[in-house]
Amino acid sequence: MAKIFENLKLSVAPYLFFWDEWSQCEVCALTTRETECINFFIKHDFICPESADEISISLYTEVGFLRDLMRKLDRDFQVFKDFVIVDFLTTLTH
Repeated sequence: MAKIFENLKLSVAPYLFFWDEWSQCEVCALTTRETECINFFIKHDFICPESADEISISLYTEVGFLRDLMRKLDRDFQVFKDFVIVDFLTTLTH
């Protein structure tokens, strides 16, 4: 499992500088569960702590779910970059 958490960390890394804005915007294609999962792992530095409750562990450590989430992050990165550029340009013009 440690390897899949490390891979998730690598997939999330490019998003981190604008994560809060991205995860709450309308063009973000992540589901609530996916966003909560990433927030969980960000909070716990991409490890599953022994202190995590059973629900979090069962929801967020399913290998198939994590692999699908990483594919989705990799696939949607261009949309994220476009969002950041538009946000930046909007900020400059106001």
